[in-house]
Amino acid sequence: MSALDPYETRVLDAESVSFSRNESGVLQAVIDGVDYAEVALTRVFPLSQPDRYIVVSVPDGDEIGMIEDLQKLSTETRRHTEQELRLRYVVPIVKQVHRINQEPGMWRWHVTTDRGDIELMMPNLHDHVQTVSADRLLVTDVDGRRCEVRISALDGRSRMQLKKVQ
Repeated sequence: MSALDPYETRVLDAESVSFSRNESGVLQAVIDGVDYAEVALTRVFPLSQPDRYIVVSVPDGDEIGMIEDLQKLSTETRRHTEQELRLRYVVPIVKQVHRINQEPGMWRWHVTTDRGDIELMMPNLHDHVQTVSADRLLVTDVDGRRCEVRISALDGRSRMQLKKVQ
C-alpha cells in the first residue's frame, strides 16, 4: 500500500490487532504496535456479512484499516469487537409476531422483540420490508424503527402471520 494513496484500503493482519477498553469504557487499540487511545468500528456490509469487513477508524474519521473476518481475531479482541458492534448497531430481533393487519392505507404489525413489545406501522410492504436472505427480513416502520425477523427462529403461529405479507 502506498502511503500517498488515501483511497486504498489497508487490510489489517488479525494477529497484529488488539482491542481493549480504558477505565471510561472507551474502545482502544494496538495495531501493528501503534497505540490508539480511541477507535470506532463500522461494518461495511452490516446486513449480509455482519462478521466480515469491519473498518477501524480514529474519532476524526481517518481510517486505520479493515478487519476481513472477526473469527480470525483473538478471543479477547473478538469479544471487545462484538460488544462494540452490538452497541453501535442496535436492531431488535423479532421473537414473536402476534398479528399483522392491513388497514386502509397502513399495515400494522404487533410483535415482541428481544427488547420488548412494539407496534410497527408502514404504508406499504414494498418500501418497508427487505428480504436480507431466505430466512431474514429487515422491517422498517414509518418512524424509522428497524427490526430483524429471523423466520426459522419463529414459532408456527408467528410464521402463519408472516404469510400475510409474503
